[in-house]
Order: sequence, then C-alpha cells, then structure tokens
Amino acid sequence: MAEALAGTIDQMSLLEILKLLNSGKMSGCLKITNSYGLGELYVKAGQIIHCVTGSNIGEAALATMLGWIEGKFSFEMDVSAPEQSIESSTEQLLLESARKIEDWQDIKKVISSTDIVFALSTKSATGAINLEPEEWQILSHVNGNRTVAEIIEQTGKDEYHVAKVLFHLVSIGLLEKTEKTASPLSATIDEKFFERVEKELTNVIGPIASIVIDEAVEDLGESRSAFPNTKIAALIEKVGVDIKDEDKKLQFSQIMLEALKSF
Repeated sequence: MAEALAGTIDQMSLLEILKLLNSGKMSGCLKITNSYGLGELYVKAGQIIHCVTGSNIGEAALATMLGWIEGKFSFEMDVSAPEQSIESSTEQLLLESARKIEDWQDIKKVISSTDIVFALSTKSATGAINLEPEEWQILSHVNGNRTVAEIIEQTGKDEYHVAKVLFHLVSIGLLEKTEKTASPLSATIDEKFFERVEKELTNVIGPIASIVIDEAVEDLGESRSAFPNTKIAALIEKVGVDIKDEDKKLQFSQIMLEALKSF
C-alpha cells in the first residue's frame, strides 16, 4: 500500500487535506498522530465514510481531530474502512469544518491547552446570563481543580464542544483561569445553601420548592446532609427546569450564579 501523502498538520491543515482528498476522489486511510494519540479517517472516492480517535467515532471523532493543531499525518491509498460511521455528505462536513476552524481560532486564544483549569469568576458578570441546560451540565464539572481535558473525559463530549461552551462561559465573565489545587476538591455544602436555593425557588414556583429540591438531590444520588460542592451547578440546573416562566427562570439563574461564588 503506497503512502500517497505525508507531512505535518501545522504545514497543511486537516481541512486542506480533506479538500484535496475530496477533489481528487481518492480512497484510503488518513492517519494523524500526536500527543493526543492516533486519529484515523477513511475516505472512499473522496467521501468521508469513517473516522475514529480514542473512544470517539464518526462525526464526533472528526470534530476532535479538527481541533488538533499539531501532529504528523500520512495517507495510504486503497485502504478499506472497517465500518461506515459517517452518513453525512462530505460537502456539508467540509462546510461545517470550515466554520469550526474559525471558532477554534478564537477559542485557542483563551483555551490554548487542555491542561488549563477554570473556576467561577470572583467578579460579577456583566449583563443578564441565561444558560442552556447543556451549559449548566458542563459548568457543573468546573470546580477549580479539573482540567479541560478531565472535563472532556467526564462529560463524554468532544473537545470542540466542551471548549466552545467553556469559551462562552469565560466570555460572559462567569469563569476565569486558575491554578490547579494540590488535591481534588471534596468539600460538602451546608444547609445554608439549601435554605438560599429554597427561598429563591419558593419565590418563583411556590411552596413545592422544597419537594422539587429534594427530588433533584435524590436524582443526583446525593443527600442534603452530605451534598458535594462539585454538584451545585448540576442541582441548580435540575431545579430550574421546573420554572416555566422564562423571565422568572432567568432571574433565578442570575441569583444562583452569584450565590455559587460564595460556596
């Protein structure tokens, strides 16, 4: 099997390589190796049909590889894919890839490495903040100790997706870079926090607030008496689902985001 193409992706980006393979209607396997590991991408007559790297497969693996800024690549002709994990048209994937690369250029200015650690900002955020459920979920993994790489692993989402959310949270003043602590954070929160949540939630949904909180705590597999501070954001996201009025939900989120900085 002849090696038809080889080099480094700092000289020729993955997007440029894919456009070349597509225009030439080439078939084979593109391999990229770097500090992250190995990524394999298979094309058939220029169409991307399979991609895998680590535990990611399909479009998730492609998104991960597009975020790599270093590594060696080689392309071997006429290597068949072990399976087909990508059904989307290559033309559409290339358009989406170009957009993601533009995003990455901005993201990398803030998240230059997956070894970076973030914590809730000590400063007040400017303007109204209304987080999507997915943003709350990723925020719940930020504890001033976990690296971006560890958050990616724990959420099971691809690097691009997590980095984009973290970048947004930094941009709106909710997160800031910090130094990794010597040991993992394992402190629990006291009843005062639950009193604050219950008070604010009662203001928007009434006396059932206590029941909603207890159900959310149980869903998270915890108890009020030993609730870990690393799950505070997850708890707030869960109880917020029961607020149907969007204005009240926004108000509750704003108050709780500020309260988060005190625990």
